[in-house]
Amino acid sequence: LARVTRAGGVLIASVMGDWSPLTDAERALRDSAGFAHFAHEELRAALPHSHAASYHTREHVLGGWSRFFDVLDYRPRALNDDQDLVLAVKRT
Repeated sequence: LARVTRAGGVLIASVMGDWSPLTDAERALRDSAGFAHFAHEELRAALPHSHAASYHTREHVLGGWSRFFDVLDYRPRALNDDQDLVLAVKRT
């Protein structure tokens, strides 16, 4: 995201956050790294072209993204009560 956002540019991103329906094993992997990427079989059935989903912890977004962005707001389940929204500005 930092590579495609110009300095001073506003980023509005949606992420699959802490509430995401994961198995205990998937949640443990996500929580240990702050981020995880899984190819779920039900997603592949609907979208067979190697579709997968990525999951973030709020801490990962606020901490990891702050290397390149000033994160102005993080709103859990703000998009269709399904995804978290992040508002950030690229550092100059």
